Amino acid sequence: MSEQLFVYGILLDDSLRLRNFMRNVHTQKAVLIDYRLGDFSKDLPYKCVYKAENNYVDGLNLTISKQELTQITDIIENTESGLYKRVIAQTDKGLSWVYVKGDNYD
Repeated sequence: MSEQLFVYGILLDDSLRLRNFMRNVHTQKAVLIDYRLGDFSKDLPYKCVYKAENNYVDGLNLTISKQELTQITDIIENTESGLYKRVIAQTDKGLSWVYVKGDNYD
């Protein structure tokens, strides 16, 4: 079964997706609804999305396997340390996973 993952950062880059997934991943332009893009923190140079009604973030939906979600993107986004966490959110294409700031960095 495939999963939808909304990306707004480094995985927008074709070559980085190919390097990480070792294959061409199916992508589709998508819009994350009721979120805004901002800086992770003043100390870390990352981007992050935040809940924000009547806002949106442009990005891509990736179609990947559950295994790729847990064994590749969770590692890329450093979920084990709590840097980011994966949540379900609404896009203009339906529900997708998306990475938001983790609980250890609120």
